[in-house]
Amino acid sequence: MTETKPRAIIAHGHIFKNAGTTFDWTLKRNFKKGFTDHRDKKQMGLGGVNCLVNIIRNNAKLKAVASHHFYYWMPLPDLPQVTIIPCFFIRHPIERVRSVYTFERRQKSDTPGAVHAKKLGFRDYVDWRMGHSGGGVVMNYQLKYCSGRRGLALDDDLLSQTTQFLSTEALTGVVDRYDESMVYFEDVLRERFPQIDLSYLRQNVSKGVATGLSTEDKIAEICQELGDSADVLKECNLADLKLYSLINQALDRQVGQISNFSEKLAEFRLRCNKL
Repeated sequence: MTETKPRAIIAHGHIFKNAGTTFDWTLKRNFKKGFTDHRDKKQMGLGGVNCLVNIIRNNAKLKAVASHHFYYWMPLPDLPQVTIIPCFFIRHPIERVRSVYTFERRQKSDTPGAVHAKKLGFRDYVDWRMGHSGGGVVMNYQLKYCSGRRGLALDDDLLSQTTQFLSTEALTGVVDRYDESMVYFEDVLRERFPQIDLSYLRQNVSKGVATGLSTEDKIAEICQELGDSADVLKECNLADLKLYSLINQALDRQVGQISNFSEKLAEFRLRCNKL
């Protein structure tokens, strides 16, 4: 009797301003109607993990699902004959703050973030965001999101557990190493999706964000502009800074295990250039 392989579903935790729109674009390009971008925060908040279970059970053709509010679905359900493959992207938290600000300045929205971004300069906006009324979107947001355990103290145990999950049970890329991350993702995902092609055209790129600079140079420019507020911002992101470093180390190990990685990276970039 032939064993049936478990159904595989890619589940993308779309972290705000972490290249998620580009990755979702590639998922939709690959799976078309088999891709769902779920944006009903209220439904997710009320349903929690059961919301994801229902999405999977009610859509037999589902191959990939994404959500900005993925943390409501964690820990992920253990479903018979279904393998859920979680995917995330981690970004340097200081660089990410600039992208959040630039996006919110041009966003047609009346959310507090968008309103304050339009009326404040970058430094004042960051100070507001770090204040109580500004919310936590620029303070260790990535660890909170990926742990799925909001409200808990961000201690070393939570950092260690989340890093272990991201590096062994999930596919986790690094935003400023996006091409390398995609070659790694393809290497893993082709066991389940042999024809998957994660070449891309960049989507939702914030205008005004410096391009052509290294991550280190971008961060130096941001810190210079923020002045004394840069030290406070770093202090408010110690957990995310550690997470970023650890995920980079994990990605180094993962790409090091891929045979002919340099050739595969060059071929991947050729595919992107043809789009």
